[in-house]
Amino acid sequence: MGERGNSVHYQNLGTIGLHYSADNKKKLFMKLDDTFLSRHNLDFNPPMGFLNKPFVPMLTTNLNISDLSNICGVDKADLTNCLKAIPAMIGQVLGDNQSVEVDLGELGRLSVNHGTVSFNPEFNS
Repeated sequence: MGERGNSVHYQNLGTIGLHYSADNKKKLFMKLDDTFLSRHNLDFNPPMGFLNKPFVPMLTTNLNISDLSNICGVDKADLTNCLKAIPAMIGQVLGDNQSVEVDLGELGRLSVNHGTVSFNPEFNS
């Protein structure tokens, strides 16, 4: 059995959530979907804590587009199109470059080096 935490699944990109490290600190993690990686000819380099043990989220939820569109005050179809475009744009940037970073704001950065993607979280507690 792996570590337990809460996460959200972002369709066509991957799963993002909290991981409790061995010293009981919360760390943000991102696991890119295999379909995302193969579509953009990429490999994923998991953080050190994930190398030897599988991650088993306690609770994984999908994004609720209806609730998000109501909260943001935007049309559901427009929000859906925007959320579908983001993974495609990220994948294109990562797949087209030998070495690049994509800044995800407070979440952290996705870095690619010769086709291998790493996630560098900004959030640590």
